[in-house]
Amino acid sequence: MTCYHYQKITVNNCLEFYQKIEEGYLFDHIQLNEEEKKQLYFCIEQLPDSAAKFFILGYCLLHGIGIEKNIEQAIFFLEKAMQLKEMNACYVLGKCHYQGIVFPKNESKAVSFFKQAAMDGFALAQFDLGVCYFYGRGIRLDYNKAFYWFLKAAKKGVPEAQCNVGICFTHSKGIYQDYKQAVYWFEQAEKNGSSVAKKHLEILKKYIN
Repeated sequence: MTCYHYQKITVNNCLEFYQKIEEGYLFDHIQLNEEEKKQLYFCIEQLPDSAAKFFILGYCLLHGIGIEKNIEQAIFFLEKAMQLKEMNACYVLGKCHYQGIVFPKNESKAVSFFKQAAMDGFALAQFDLGVCYFYGRGIRLDYNKAFYWFLKAAKKGVPEAQCNVGICFTHSKGIYQDYKQAVYWFEQAEKNGSSVAKKHLEILKKYIN
């Protein structure tokens, strides 16, 4: 994925970060130095109340971006954003339950958050929901539903989902076996930076040639 770096953070442009978050970049792919992170948090605080504002404040407080971590306040803002139908917040809360961050690990509860965000079209949640169905984490194992959600996320460019679609086509998991489709999706995932897909592609090509 492309990394985004902003030379100057202002109240007028800080919601560009939100747009990138909407596209699935979160802050892992947006490069900021420490001063810029502080400026981002300050500018977000100046904005009128909105779902986007509450989500970014919560996310920053959760990870200590531009401000000292404050878990209680982070959850407050994330839940407030979720009440306003902010699916980024819904997804992040799901990940917290899934990984046991802030909350005790609870995969079943995580699935409920992932489902809500996935049904709303959030690609990362669609992928994680697919993972839960594929491995039976927090929900009954179901390869058909796993493939369904992997494909949804894959079509939106999530490389891990594209790789998993390739795996499903290779091993007939939730879909018929189709090596041509498997190769296609492994290639898409590799183009998007998946080293795992590259290995699967090499093995599959040796097998079918």
